[in-house]
Amino acid sequence: MPEPDKSPDLEALDAKLKAAEERLRPPAPERPEISGWGLAGRIGVELTAAVGGGAFFGWLLDRWLGTGPVLMIVLFLLGGAAGVVNVNRAMTRLLNIRPPDDRTKT
Repeated sequence: MPEPDKSPDLEALDAKLKAAEERLRPPAPERPEISGWGLAGRIGVELTAAVGGGAFFGWLLDRWLGTGPVLMIVLFLLGGAAGVVNVNRAMTRLLNIRPPDDRTKT
């Protein structure tokens, strides 16, 4: 059985619905423009600052408390973990990747 042609009223309604969908659709997030050198510099600074800062504050606490290199090693490792988390967050934001828990929600 052939389908009947759309009436002009339905075509107008369809056009209005499509226009409303376009207005209500959120704009796509823009990717920041960053060069390869800029990205490499940012990753390097993130890791170096986190590891260096953790080791430095651990060294200061060790000198103040007289505990030896224990706190320096612990804060060095925590700084490294923080640096990896910061780099992961920056790359996720740069590549517009949603976190895994957001993928299950529709």
